[in-house]
Amino acid sequence: MTKKLLVFTFCILTEGIIFAQTTINPVKKGNKQLGIQLMLAPIDLFWSETALSINENQTRYGLNIAPSVQWFVEDGWSFGLQSNIGFYREKDKNNVNWGYNEKIFDLGITPFSRYYFNVGRNNRFKPFVFAGLPIIYSDVQRTYNNQQTTDYDEQSIELNGTFGGGVAYFGKAGSIEMNISNMGFFIGVSKFSGRKAK
Repeated sequence: MTKKLLVFTFCILTEGIIFAQTTINPVKKGNKQLGIQLMLAPIDLFWSETALSINENQTRYGLNIAPSVQWFVEDGWSFGLQSNIGFYREKDKNNVNWGYNEKIFDLGITPFSRYYFNVGRNNRFKPFVFAGLPIIYSDVQRTYNNQQTTDYDEQSIELNGTFGGGVAYFGKAGSIEMNISNMGFFIGVSKFSGRKAK
């Protein structure tokens, strides 16, 4: 009986600790966050993407990551800077005449602003909207096996606008988030730096 009471008490205390509402406000004015995101799917602005596919007829691999920093200038409202670094390689050997080899490199820098909404009382789960102005340098090269087909080689610098939304789940040290915009579909983590959430 004593053992059962001890286990029951332990379970109640553990549940209370795990599900206790936190008093922190992770998006408080003065907080700073460092983050990194991984592109799960491309949408519009970048040529590069995160991919891995290898078979006897085609090889595809790539990565697009986005480190960022943001400062909260008001409760729930931040300004920040994000950079994107991406590459993509694809080699198609399906057809001797129409096979190709593609190489892509992207480099971007995006000043942005985010606004986080309060949902619930525990300050952990927060949807957000954001807007930014990405400046993107892209280098795209495609060479064909067929010598009669013109190879493609282009470098470009573009200034675009972006608007999107996402959700973040905050802990005491940082957050995990997902967001989507014309820049792509990303998943990421961030960490508080400097002043902690209080």
